[in-house]
Amino acid sequence: MKALLNSKNNYLQLPTFLLHAIFFLIPFGGKIIPPLIILLVITVLVFCNKGKWVNNFTFAWEYHYPLILLFILYLIGIFWSDNIPNALTRIEHTLSFIIFPLIIPAICLTKGQVLKLFRIFVYGCLVVLLTSFLDFAYVTLTTDEYIILGEIPAGNRPGSVYEYLSQHFLIIGVHRTYFSMYLTVCVSYLLFHFEDYIFIFKRKIKWVGYLSIFIILTGLILVQSKAGWVLSSAIICFFLVVSRNNWRRSAIFLLIFALISLGSLKSILDYRFKPMMEEIQNILSPGDDGEKNYAKNLRPGSTEIRYMVFKSSFQLIYDSPLFGYGTGDVKDVIKKQNETNGFKSISHLNYGPHSQFLSTLLSFGIFGFLIFLGVFFLPIYDTILRTDFFVLSVLFTIFLNCSTESILSRQEGIVCATLFITIFGILKRQERIVNNQQEFL
Repeated sequence: MKALLNSKNNYLQLPTFLLHAIFFLIPFGGKIIPPLIILLVITVLVFCNKGKWVNNFTFAWEYHYPLILLFILYLIGIFWSDNIPNALTRIEHTLSFIIFPLIIPAICLTKGQVLKLFRIFVYGCLVVLLTSFLDFAYVTLTTDEYIILGEIPAGNRPGSVYEYLSQHFLIIGVHRTYFSMYLTVCVSYLLFHFEDYIFIFKRKIKWVGYLSIFIILTGLILVQSKAGWVLSSAIICFFLVVSRNNWRRSAIFLLIFALISLGSLKSILDYRFKPMMEEIQNILSPGDDGEKNYAKNLRPGSTEIRYMVFKSSFQLIYDSPLFGYGTGDVKDVIKKQNETNGFKSISHLNYGPHSQFLSTLLSFGIFGFLIFLGVFFLPIYDTILRTDFFVLSVLFTIFLNCSTESILSRQEGIVCATLFITIFGILKRQERIVNNQQEFL
């Protein structure tokens, strides 16, 4: 430590070290990330060369401006919010929208260092999965039944192994939708940068890569997020199309995914999809929504809950399409609309819309939604022009997850999305440097 403090060069590497720590710890969630972000801001302000900040910021503007505009919108949205405390809390949660676009351009990273950050992110996900596997094995060997925590008013209850895996497999407090999004990003990285990932100790160790693939795809199956299954499969097929020279790698991924699925697919499908189909039938059955069982009985199914909050959200958007209801009032207005619709089963709960698309429309209307689209589609357009398929797949992964979850409403999604997007701006800058060097030669 003393040598570190006595070395000026090591001082200059502190922002990069902190980025490594943040990328590794994102999969763990929790309260350790905000202090690290504060330290990152301080070290960037103190140690980084800020002379090229303006050029770096403006050159990759697609990755910075929309996020800052979205944060400004959250600030302005206070003025037509009734629930000011909740609005201030949401602004606090979204500080990453302005922090990362302002500090990342001051950090000098090469393309190799950016890819190393994602390798470290994969390591973090692997640590979570391995410890979760060990915990599940311990529970299986030491208990006679799987206990589902807090499912009924009386307390805990016994359940099936698939219920336990769905609700308690992960040893961390990150929701399975967010963690499956992390794992899907890992799949993208391992597909498009497999050679970089397996280059360890100055030599290629392929078995490490294939073992990592096996663990991550197994984790995707056990976490039981339908969005994760669909997006990972789509990315593997996308890689097969755009990287025909590496078709074997894609075929291996699909084979591993299929072999893992064969042993548990039927039972997991029965647990995850059969109730969903029954709930869809209930929703489509004749009669008024307010009189159906899912609207009156406690503990409706997840699909039924989504239908009710989606219906209430669309009704509210229709009533205030241009500017929405402000930064802090989304859950309040949905709760009132649920009461109006006769959804007694959820009218006493503070449900959000379960979709970032709807959350943004409810908060800021169509104008805010256009800015939200710019956060993703301006970088996507730039990435298509540069044919960087890894970045493209990650951006679409986050964007499509926003359709089924309010990704930018919780730290687990906000930090991941904003940090990844702004880091991708560095790749654009590095590509310009490489092109300039080639033209000079």
